[in-house]
Amino acid sequence: KIIGFVLSRFIKAAEKTRFSMDEVILKAVIKPAEWGVMLFGIFLALSILPLPTKPIDIKQFVDALRNGAAVAVVIWFAVRMVDGLAEVWKRKAALTETKLDDQLVPIVQRSSKVFLIIVGVVLVLQNMGYSVGSLLAGLGIGGLAVAMAAKDTMANLFGSLVVFLDKPFQIGDWIEMNGVEGTVEEVGLRTTRIRTFANSLITVPNMLFTSTSINNWSRMKKRRIK
Repeated sequence: KIIGFVLSRFIKAAEKTRFSMDEVILKAVIKPAEWGVMLFGIFLALSILPLPTKPIDIKQFVDALRNGAAVAVVIWFAVRMVDGLAEVWKRKAALTETKLDDQLVPIVQRSSKVFLIIVGVVLVLQNMGYSVGSLLAGLGIGGLAVAMAAKDTMANLFGSLVVFLDKPFQIGDWIEMNGVEGTVEEVGLRTTRIRTFANSLITVPNMLFTSTSINNWSRMKKRRIK
């Protein structure tokens, strides 16, 4: 609680500065720091206790649990840092003329968080004494089945790459394709959300953008009205 109180005071002081990074770091570290101090106290107390080693090595288990908890706290801090940086990037992207950065920030945010969580789970399992190499080998054996099951997901991923590289439309554009017409609200890794003029929300798989013609009404240079 003392750590949280001190860091909250620092956050209030950081909000008055013109730099955003200090505020992002302090907001990201406050909760992991509170839990980290509490876990440090618990494991320090356990290290003082004469833990039995027979018939079960409790001390080795506690050491592995301590290492796993430390990794989890660090990964938690990293995930919170990604969220904080994403908010800063969103504000900066809103000030630019192009909409590409507005589309890119949420995708980078989600991808980074998924990557960090996967790395964290692997490190925690490794510190708990599990054979990560055997786990990865098992995943390799089942990789073919996973690839077959995830072929649509991969197709949607390539479709999102087409959107970002070819730029057939941006967020806010009025488009029409396959009988779907409306304004693009969000472009994700798997789907694109389009708000129709009836105010309904249609979710379109990104794989369709690789094989379907897109009519972008917002790119008209001139508009004739009868």
